[in-house]
Amino acid sequence: MEAIRKQASKLREQVAKQQQAVFKQITGRFGHDFSLVDESELQCHQKLQTLNASTKAAKRLQRDIVRGVEAYIAISSKQVEIVKKLAEDCCKYGTEYQDFGYPLANATLDFGTSHILMEKERNNLLRMLGDQVYEPIRTMIMGAPLEDARFLTYRYERIRQDAEAQTAEVVRRQLKFKEVGATADVSAKLQNAESKLSELKTTLSALGREATAAMMAVESEQQQITFKGLLTMVEAERTYHHNVADILDKLHDEMVQTKENNELLRHTATSEPVQSQSGKEDFKTSWSHSDPETQTATTDSQTAMEDFNTRHYPDEVKKEAAKTEVVESRAGTEDFKTSQPHHESLTHTTITKTVQSQTGKENCNTSRSEGESVTQTLPSNIDSQNEAMTQDTITETMQTQTKDRDPKKIKPGDPAVNGQHPMYFVAQVIHPFDAQTDGELNLSVDDYVVVRQVAPNGWSEGECKGKAGWFPSAYVERRDKAPASKVMDTHLLT
Repeated sequence: MEAIRKQASKLREQVAKQQQAVFKQITGRFGHDFSLVDESELQCHQKLQTLNASTKAAKRLQRDIVRGVEAYIAISSKQVEIVKKLAEDCCKYGTEYQDFGYPLANATLDFGTSHILMEKERNNLLRMLGDQVYEPIRTMIMGAPLEDARFLTYRYERIRQDAEAQTAEVVRRQLKFKEVGATADVSAKLQNAESKLSELKTTLSALGREATAAMMAVESEQQQITFKGLLTMVEAERTYHHNVADILDKLHDEMVQTKENNELLRHTATSEPVQSQSGKEDFKTSWSHSDPETQTATTDSQTAMEDFNTRHYPDEVKKEAAKTEVVESRAGTEDFKTSQPHHESLTHTTITKTVQSQTGKENCNTSRSEGESVTQTLPSNIDSQNEAMTQDTITETMQTQTKDRDPKKIKPGDPAVNGQHPMYFVAQVIHPFDAQTDGELNLSVDDYVVVRQVAPNGWSEGECKGKAGWFPSAYVERRDKAPASKVMDTHLLT
């Protein structure tokens, strides 16, 4: 339809040009100076042609903007749904594994939360584009002012064509009047044609002014609304990208901080076993290199104390020996690697208590030699003191043994605490891991690991293929049971 209108407009312009050329030839031939229209009408006609072309171009631009914004909103809405689903999945994983202390859980939770905020900003952008850009321009395209102005222009063109035809009729009547003579019939027809031409010129002038004003108003509104829509689009996108950049900067800082904390905890976890072993070796070395006279004096004091207790308090000595056997039998169930440093710690504690007991009992022996009355009351006091000191020694020995059995310091091959294993479970390797230090464990995909403990810093300790060490907790997944082809030694889980 639009192509037919353009073709009709071109034909009208060609006919008008041909008529003007014919009139110029006629007026030049017969010496008449008949202007088709006056100068103001020509200016009005040119102005309307310019306004018509401008409004058509602006309307095409508005249509392109509307189509582009509509497509952008549709595609972005689908992207919002996809990214929102991804963010929700990340938040779900981070929430479920937050208590395990995995760095990945914190990172995914921050990632999901940040992307949910970014998608909210995108929704605000799309809403603003739809309300302040798409709708106003679309209303302008389909609105009545533009159609009314074009209808006035169309009427102006029709009347102008009628005026041109009437002008040709007047010229023809004037030529006939000159050739035939001033007859009544010819004169009446000439006057009638001239009066009709005058009316058409008046109507054409008024309609031209009205059409020009309407087209100028439409053009101004088109320019204003389109420019405002583009400016609103730029401001909305600027605000959106600024807010998204702030969210991404914050997310990046949080993830970098999480990475640094993870590396620090990893370094601490690998250095703790080395420091603990070094401390125990230093204690053994310092005791073995101590003064021989001190060791001899301690041994002599211990022998004298045992003789004193045997002579004066045989019953208490038997009780203490029985309790010591119980403690030693419990300590004997420990593995050699673990019981050795523990035995040294117990020996050190026993020696200290022995020296203190010796000092107290020597004082009692001195006081016994001072008088017979004191001697009669001393055995019962010493008896109660000796029994209390023996009980304290056993209690502190058991406490020291319990403290030394910290679950975080259990080494591979350690037996169960109090006859029971910690919370062991089987896990499958989902990501390979190459050990960087002596305390770490090499892992391959689809291997099965017996996990002994899970530290809060994101590392776990376990055994795989006869080797034990530390590895990242996120590299394995817990399994209820392992395949028969990959079942490890049963003593690891018993």
